Amino acid sequence: MLTKFKMIKLFRFIYGFKFCPLKTLLVSSVSIFLLSACNSGGVEQCLKDETCGPAIEVLRISGDLPIDPTDPLWNSPNAPRQVRVELEPQMITNPKWPNPSIRFVNVSAVRNDTELAIALEWEDATKDKSYGVSAMYLDMAAVMFPLKSQGEPPAITMGNDGDMVNIWQWKDVQANGNIMGFKNKSDSQRLSDPGIEDLNAEGFSTLTTQDHQDVTGKGFWADNKWKLVLKRNLKTKDENDVQFEKSSLMAVAVWNGSNKERNGQKGLAGWLLLKLA
Repeated sequence: MLTKFKMIKLFRFIYGFKFCPLKTLLVSSVSIFLLSACNSGGVEQCLKDETCGPAIEVLRISGDLPIDPTDPLWNSPNAPRQVRVELEPQMITNPKWPNPSIRFVNVSAVRNDTELAIALEWEDATKDKSYGVSAMYLDMAAVMFPLKSQGEPPAITMGNDGDMVNIWQWKDVQANGNIMGFKNKSDSQRLSDPGIEDLNAEGFSTLTTQDHQDVTGKGFWADNKWKLVLKRNLKTKDENDVQFEKSSLMAVAVWNGSNKERNGQKGLAGWLLLKLA
């Protein structure tokens, strides 16, 4: 049986995130519990409306935010609380992917006065260096944010025309001994994984690499598990970056190279609420 949250997501996937049930579903009894989907109570109102979730509580600390997933910050009793998030099949647009091999990801986040770090952790029995396929099939993960903090969020399909999203993407580009160049890296970014990219999109097939790369991060695989940390300043001077002045919606995607997943062939979760303290 579909929950209210999943029913809302289903109709929004079909009609796009600008779709308002109050206007278009009055002929259906479904509208009785979908009226709240078009709210104006701020981004955190989506939890009450059940149009987003779960919430990822961002732990606030005073120290540095390490990008090393093995750092004690991420692996101690005082670590930020992990939230187990289900990854759903990507069945919105071609190529559809009904059976992603990664079905759950643990998400946590921490901030200080100037930076935000997001940690993802998921089970994966293969680090795809042993897979021996071409570089197009790699272990990957990404988080995605709307640029606009007000109004209806953009489509989960990487935004839509006039509704840009900001995507932080990681690829295990060293998996097959690949050397991939990413332009305009700072010295601090060169210390992070080479497969970190700061991107924008306004719908499928519009993915664009930003001229100025602000995101750093590292992935670590051991014991059949990937751990990944992505980090960026809370605020930047780039108008194409999401600015973390308050809580934000966030989507998560994971690709498993050994399952020949790439592009739209992925496990997807969205929208979650990244709740800043």
